[in-house]
Amino acid sequence: ELNVGSPLSTHRRSFYVFSGLPSEYAKNSPIAVEGILDFVRIAKETEEEQENIFIPEVNTFSYRGRNHVEREISTPPLKRRGYNDYPLEKGILVTLPGSLVLADELQKAATKTKTKVYHLENDNFPGEAVDTHEVVFNQNVVAILSRAGWGTLWLCQVAEKPIIAPAWKETDDPEIYHNNKTVDALGLGVVYEEFTDDLIEEAVAKIPDIRRLNNRLESHFHTLDGIAFVQERIKQRL
Repeated sequence: ELNVGSPLSTHRRSFYVFSGLPSEYAKNSPIAVEGILDFVRIAKETEEEQENIFIPEVNTFSYRGRNHVEREISTPPLKRRGYNDYPLEKGILVTLPGSLVLADELQKAATKTKTKVYHLENDNFPGEAVDTHEVVFNQNVVAILSRAGWGTLWLCQVAEKPIIAPAWKETDDPEIYHNNKTVDALGLGVVYEEFTDDLIEEAVAKIPDIRRLNNRLESHFHTLDGIAFVQERIKQRL
C-alpha cells in the first residue's frame, strides 16, 4: 500500500509519502479542533505501521524545521519536470484548488490583474483556457496564482516558478497556514492579503532563490525527481 497523507490504515504492508505527518498537522493546528487528541492517537497508530515514511526536504514545516521520525527518508520534491512550448504571451497560470475555500479569492485576483491570465478551462473564469498543467513549464508563464497546496508547490518548485498565494483562512485546512509560512521563509513565492499586480514582479524576483534551492537539493539527492526517488527505494524493499 502507498499511503499518501492518510491518517487511516488498511493494516497491510504500507509506505507513507506526503509533505508531513497527519499527527503533526493535528498537533500544530492554528485553531482548536474538537476531538483532536483522538485523531492524533489514530494517526500515530497508522504512522507507526509504515515500513518507511517519505517526506520531501521541502515540506509543510520547513519554515521552522521538524524532527524526523523513525524510518523516515527525506526526498526531493514529489513532482517531475515537464516541458511546454505552446506559443503563449507572457502571463500567469491560475489554478483553482480542490477545496473551494479560496476559489473566490483567486477568481477575484484573476479578474483584477492586467497581466495575461491562463487557466485550466474553468467555467466563467477570466483569461484564456489551456488544457494542461504542463504550461507551468512554458517560458512565458512567469508565476502561478494558486492556493499553497503541495501538489501546486512542488510543481512550482520543479518548474522554478514562484507561487502567488492568498492568505490562509480559518475555514481552510490548517496545513495551508504552515505551507504559507514555508513559502515566505524559503522564497518560493509571495503570500498576500490583498492582490495587486505589484505582487507578480515581487514573486518573479524569487526565482533565483528557487533555483538555488533546487541546485542544493539536486546536488544532495543527485536528482530532483522525488517520484522516481521514492519508487526506487520502495522497489529495494520489495
